[in-house]
Amino acid sequence: MRTWQEMARTAADVVDVETVVDERLRDREMGVYELYTPAALRARSPEEADRRERVGEWHYRPPGGEAMTDVAVRVGQFLTDLDRAAQGRSVLIVAHDAIVIALRHILGGIGAVAPGRLPPVPNASVSTWENRGGRLALTSWGDTRHLTRPTTPTKETPHR
Repeated sequence: MRTWQEMARTAADVVDVETVVDERLRDREMGVYELYTPAALRARSPEEADRRERVGEWHYRPPGGEAMTDVAVRVGQFLTDLDRAAQGRSVLIVAHDAIVIALRHILGGIGAVAPGRLPPVPNASVSTWENRGGRLALTSWGDTRHLTRPTTPTKETPHR
């Protein structure tokens, strides 16, 4: 399995652009329950699973981990810095679903869909925002059409 950093570098190599890894775009830290699925959490710690359901995914902070609100704070700080650095240029962000959900929540502004009601972000999907009058507007969410096209590695685009 390739990490998001490896995927970003591969994409950058194809289009010959600089790759910048920003620690603020790391996945949500789940603390003592890192890599547990909801089913595994329920089996291992039913009380903790109940607490997660009670407070909701957006506010749930596992022991030693982060709530999605924490993730949104660091993603918001990243976006502030990116706005200055990008100077209107297109940007590709390769990240885990927690980051994509935080981006949608922040960029959606007041009246955005509540994070707990968003459709899931499929693995290897593409979500796109476009600049419309100085604001980024969501134009696609969780698009996986690129995964269904057959591809054959060529000398120009080697399989990595």
